[in-house]
Amino acid sequence: MCALCNATGSSRSHDSAKQGMVPRNLVGKLFMLALRPNCECCDRDLPPEALDALICSFECTFCIRCAETRLGGHCPNCQGELVRRPIRPAIHLAQNPASGQRVLGACSDPRS
Repeated sequence: MCALCNATGSSRSHDSAKQGMVPRNLVGKLFMLALRPNCECCDRDLPPEALDALICSFECTFCIRCAETRLGGHCPNCQGELVRRPIRPAIHLAQNPASGQRVLGACSDPRS
């Protein structure tokens, strides 16, 4: 059993944590994506099960339409790559709900 993710079997992805590269107080803790509820550009609703929600490594959230037509596939905040946001299975949403905090970024301004 993996002490970091409670999975069985060996996991090479946790080698750095096992070697002390992760602070002791963080080993074994679960950090989840916020699953923000909207596109930061057009304010379109993006529920946790949305297949067309994209995020950068800082969790800035955009719909695929804005990402392709306005942003060129890169986050306007950090210039990082936008990738499909994973789906949190419904069974886990009760204990680990998606964020309700709506965020609107600079690209939401129609003058931009």
